[in-house]
Amino acid sequence: MPLRYISRLNFYRSSDRISQLALSKALGVSRQTLSALESGKTQPTLLIAHKIAAYFAIPIEDIFSFKDLKS
Repeated sequence: MPLRYISRLNFYRSSDRISQLALSKALGVSRQTLSALESGKTQPTLLIAHKIAAYFAIPIEDIFSFKDLKS
């Protein structure tokens, strides 16, 4: 079953009016990593996904998910 990776990180970051640089520093990752996560070019490790979810105080699934391409 083909899946499409969906990242809502940009939405939550923009809603909180925090720059990529500021968020990347708060999470301990590079700005380039954050950019790749936002664009969907890369998927987060479990540790980074947890850090991001904890930062925004929301479930990981609200930020990162997969969609079945058949539906």
